[in-house]
This record gives sequence, structure tokens and C-alpha cells, in this order.
Amino acid sequence: MKTFWKSRIKFEQDKFFLEFSKTEDEFLFPYEVKVNSAYIKALRRAKILDKTSEKKLLKAIDEIYEEFKNKKIDYSPHYEDIHTFFFHLLKKKVKALSKFLHAGRSRNDLVVTELRLFCKDKILQIIEKISSLQKEILKKAQKYKDKPFLAFTHTKFSQLVLFSHFLLNYIWYLEDDKSLFKELLDRMDVLILGSQSIGGTQIPLDTEFLRKELGFKKAVFNSIYGTDNRKFVLEFLFSNLCIGITLQKISQDLIFYFQDNLRFIDLDERFLTGSSAMPHKKNPDALELIRAKISFLFADFTGFSYLLKGLITGYNRDYQLDKSYLIRSIKVVEDVLVLLKSIFKSIKLNEKNVLKAIKENDFVFAPELSEYLMRKGCDYESSYKITTKILSYCEENKIKISDLDLKDFKRFNRKFEEDIKEVLDYKKLFKFKKTKPSSSFESVTNQINYFKKILK
Repeated sequence: MKTFWKSRIKFEQDKFFLEFSKTEDEFLFPYEVKVNSAYIKALRRAKILDKTSEKKLLKAIDEIYEEFKNKKIDYSPHYEDIHTFFFHLLKKKVKALSKFLHAGRSRNDLVVTELRLFCKDKILQIIEKISSLQKEILKKAQKYKDKPFLAFTHTKFSQLVLFSHFLLNYIWYLEDDKSLFKELLDRMDVLILGSQSIGGTQIPLDTEFLRKELGFKKAVFNSIYGTDNRKFVLEFLFSNLCIGITLQKISQDLIFYFQDNLRFIDLDERFLTGSSAMPHKKNPDALELIRAKISFLFADFTGFSYLLKGLITGYNRDYQLDKSYLIRSIKVVEDVLVLLKSIFKSIKLNEKNVLKAIKENDFVFAPELSEYLMRKGCDYESSYKITTKILSYCEENKIKISDLDLKDFKRFNRKFEEDIKEVLDYKKLFKFKKTKPSSSFESVTNQINYFKKILK
């Protein structure tokens, strides 16, 4: 195996150990090009290279990148990592000059710089994918703006809401998740070149130039912190986990409302599968697999947390595995965001089944009865007790709330008036909701307008 440190270790490494120690870092190749190009310019400014040498090295790197893009380069397993491999490619083109490339630099600060650049790009891509999913959900909220829906608590029918309000709830969750990524992006947007292995360098590198050249917002002040810090990876894994929990909740909801005894929503058959033994089955496998794959996000965050636990300050080879956790975690999040967007594009509200469930389970109007009495002057405790008496009466007589007339209501309390029927009418109920976050026509309109503005 080709390494930078071959002159120090005299014997060949154990073959199984070499295989065991291989790293998953091919994805960093474009960043290897970007960082080395900027670094060569910095070496010129530091008078390590002259102008002619700078031009030759930059030209060689451009050629290497073109060969890479045209798939003329295959990552060889004979090299310790992508950095060693890239150095080998450069050495083949400009042998003598390539030896200046590592002046004032270690792989420790090189790999962290490249990883931060990679994370920055991925965070921006994930934010874009979140916004794209939000826009698709928003379209459905607009389409079903005035349609009723039954919400659950404790997996029991709880209260009538607008379907648009229910969908907008997902957009708010995703907005919270998006803010986590934005905060992480701001915190990790830091150049650490110039830190070298751990103690810095005597080479007078212009880190401000490197910061601007590579597009970082800030530059690190402490070389030990610069090369040792992998908390930004942990925070990325945590952010992925947080949005994963949101995506799992959405998937589980869609599975729940698609089940045969509810069927409040219809899913496109492109995202369903059949059964090998039960011809009648249409299974929501796409959503179930989303739910399952979210478990990887828990595993990756927990695994990397344990990896960091107990390490002393300074680079440790353990850090090599950060990329394995990160790559899988990012892929899961990106794939799920793309798949859920496609699923939402085809989702339909089965209004007929929703209205049937409302009619058959009209005890969901109980909170409205109680609040109606409070609006008429009853205290909370009295309103609650009167409502429970009405419910018990209906249960004992095997009737629904909708079977009661005004005379029946007045037997329980004289404050009931003709307008009680409006509160029990799903078409009119939502106009009585008064607070800003309530499921009302006004609230839904305001939320839709807000997201139309910020998701442009």
C-alpha cells in the first residue's frame, strides 16, 4: 500500500489489517481538487512556490479533475486514502513540484477542511429537498383547504379539524428541522487550514485568503480545536435524526389513515405492493420502508456518539469512521425526502370515508358542546359535567348526539339555544374557532399565505 509515512515504518503492514483499515472517502475527490487548488495559491503567496510552479501545479490539477469527471480515473485500492491517491496522480504529472504540496499542512487539517466543505454542500441540498417537500404538502393543503378531517389522540377519535390544518402541521415540523440545518451550517462554516497536525505551522499561510478562496464564513483561532473537532459531524447526524423522526411520524400517519377500517386517504398504486398469498392486499410498503430506514439515523447518531466517547484531545484514527456514519445517514434523509415528495404528489383525501366516520362517531363534537356552554356563561367544570351527562344519555339510549333536538338539549341545561346545531355542523363549526393556532378557515388561510411567501 502507498502511504506518506513509508520511510518511517520499515515493515509491510499485515494484509488483513490493511484491508480492515480501508476508508470510505472516494466522495471527497472533488473537494480534494478544490482544496489543493486553493492551497497551491496560498503556497505561492507564502513564497513556497514561484509563479511558474503555481501555474504548472494548477494545470495538472485541472487535468486530473477533467479525467475524473470523464471517468478516466479509477480509485486504486493500493493507496491508503483519497489524499494519498490524489498525491500519486499529481506526482505522475509534476513529480518534483508535487513534493511542495504538503508544506505547512497535514492530512489532519486537510480531511477536516474537505469534510466541512462536503457537509456544507449536503446541508444546502437537504434544505432544498425539505423545502421541495414542504411545497408539495402545501399544494395539498390548498387543494383541500375547506375539507374536514378527524384527528386522533391516544389512537382514538379526538376532534374535528380541517385536513389542510392537519397537513400544515407537517410543514411547521419540517420548518423546525430546516432551522436546525441552517444553524448547523452557520456554526460549522469554519476554515481550519493552517492548523496542520495539531500545533500549527511555521509556513506563513494567508488563512484569510484561504477562507475567501474556499468560501468559508470564519476561520479557526485554535489549531487543536481545528483538527480535533468532529462535533459538526455529530450535529449533522443529530439534525438528520431530528428530521428523521418527523419523516417517520408523517409516514406512520399516512399508513394509519390508509388502513382499511379508516381509509381517509388514498395512495397511488405506484407506492403499494401486493401479497404473495392474499390477493386482496394492497400494502403501503414504500411508507413502511421509510419508517424502517429511519432506524439507521438512530444507529448512526448513537454509534458516532460512542465513537467520540473517551477519546483524548487530538486526532485519533477512530475519526476515519465518521464518514461511514455520515454517508449512510445523509443518503437515508435525502432518499426519504425525495420519496415522500412523490407520495404526497399523488395522495388523495377520501372525503366520503371521513364524513362517514364523523357521522358514526359524532362524540368528537363533545369538546364543542362543552365550549359552547362556556361561551353561554357556564363555568368549565359545569360545562364538562353537563356534556358527560349528554354523552351517557346517548350511550344508554343507543343514539348519537346528532339525534338530539333542542328540547333534548334543554333538558340538560337551559342555556342551549337554536344555534347549538351550528356547532354540531362540520360545515359551520370551524368559523367558531377563535385563537390564532386553532383549526379555523382564517388560521388555515393565514398559514397558507405565510408558507407561500417563505417557500418561494
